[in-house]
Amino acid sequence: MRRIIKKILFNKITSTIYSFFCCLFTRKNQINDFDGTISAEYNRFFSSCVVKRNRKNNHKYNLQIIVPCYNTEKYVRKCIESLVDQKTNYKINIILIDDGSTDSTGKICDEFASHYDFVTVIHQNNKGFSQARNAGLELIDSDFLMFVDSDDYLISQTICNRLLDKAYSYNKKKLIIEFGFRRDKEGKLFGRYKPNNGVLKESKYNGFAWGKIYSSDLFNNLSFPINYWFEDTFIKLILLFISNVNTYGLSDSSYAYRINQASITNSYSGKLKSLDSIYILESLLKDAHKLNIENTKTFRNAIMWQVVCTFIRTKELSAEIQTNIFLQTKIILNEFSGCYSPQYRFLFKSIINNKYNAYRKICNFLSKTK
Repeated sequence: MRRIIKKILFNKITSTIYSFFCCLFTRKNQINDFDGTISAEYNRFFSSCVVKRNRKNNHKYNLQIIVPCYNTEKYVRKCIESLVDQKTNYKINIILIDDGSTDSTGKICDEFASHYDFVTVIHQNNKGFSQARNAGLELIDSDFLMFVDSDDYLISQTICNRLLDKAYSYNKKKLIIEFGFRRDKEGKLFGRYKPNNGVLKESKYNGFAWGKIYSSDLFNNLSFPINYWFEDTFIKLILLFISNVNTYGLSDSSYAYRINQASITNSYSGKLKSLDSIYILESLLKDAHKLNIENTKTFRNAIMWQVVCTFIRTKELSAEIQTNIFLQTKIILNEFSGCYSPQYRFLFKSIINNKYNAYRKICNFLSKTK
């Protein structure tokens, strides 16, 4: 534990000192004025996460598990088996969304639905990850929700029971509980992430939709923004900052995250679609205004981490696109001046003061110390 604390403190102190000197000694750069477009080849697109859902939640189930499925015939069976084998006295509904799979994924889903009356299958044309999850959200009829990716699985047969026990014990109307995960590479588990038990600060949460249970009422008028990559940004910038939400951790590593080379996480580098990172940031900040999310220090820090993520995701694109992303980021951040944590303070200053080289150096450094 001491070693971990020392590492965290070392990273924060080192990143602060490094950022300070980058910001102090790097001159302003002459950058072309932002012309309103980041890339002529990629159309600008916005979609709101705020929706009006007319369907009433009668809380028929204790937990609904939403599983978006697309061409994962190699893995989906193990995923579903880990869900139907959960040992619990709670009432669970598993919602499988076959998002236009062209392999046998849809048939495997139907097979489970024919054997288990608590498994529901939706077949739809391919609409993407967000709209697959959103199709599941249209069937909300529970106290709590969980998202599981179809190439992942639950390690423990009792994790749902323990999560629900904990959730009901808190007796809170709006809550999110994060539990831990291990990585799966070709069937071998390695690594272990476990959050602390009890109250967990927003800044400590992972930005994945999976590995958590949510009060279903959080999604009454919200959904995942569509047609974006990096749609899980919605978790870090919206759900965790909704008014009166209570955030907790369960020290358990029962989610298996499969390392899939075909996933967005492993395949975005150099692709114009990675521009979604800046677009979704803009879009969600507009939604944050609509939802009256408070402009706190923690929220501003979350924004700055997304700025670093955008740098990471787009650094293989052309120099012209990268400079325009920088200038667009400056426009976005103009209304978010205020106090930041030390590791982000000088990054903010480098952007506002138009120090492009300092911005790049600090982002690159922070990406390695997170």
